Amino acid sequence: MKLSEQILSARDLQEEQVHIPEWDVDLIIRELTGAQRDRLESESVRIDGKGNVTAVRSDNLRAKIVILSTYDGDGNRVFEDSDLDSLLTKSASVLDRIADVAMRLSGMTQKAAEELGEG
Repeated sequence: MKLSEQILSARDLQEEQVHIPEWDVDLIIRELTGAQRDRLESESVRIDGKGNVTAVRSDNLRAKIVILSTYDGDGNRVFEDSDLDSLLTKSASVLDRIADVAMRLSGMTQKAAEELGEG
């Protein structure tokens, strides 16, 4: 097997089970894929013609992360992109708790956010 095949076939996405008592459910929180994180960042950052970050938009960011990172026990995404408005009516502290786990698993630390802003 070629090295690239070995790497591309590896199951490398971290996940963590989290109990949400407010919803009385257990969710699997999975780290974002490279494509998901790139899409999320491209929707959240404005870059000028020189490649400098000029603004960071954080509207609905946590809810978007929740949508992308929550799975049921069978490995199916819990929420669809179209659930965004409904999800925004849910508890902010619950959304924060889920998004914090997803961001930690995805390497989206405060340091990474600061580096993004330095772009």
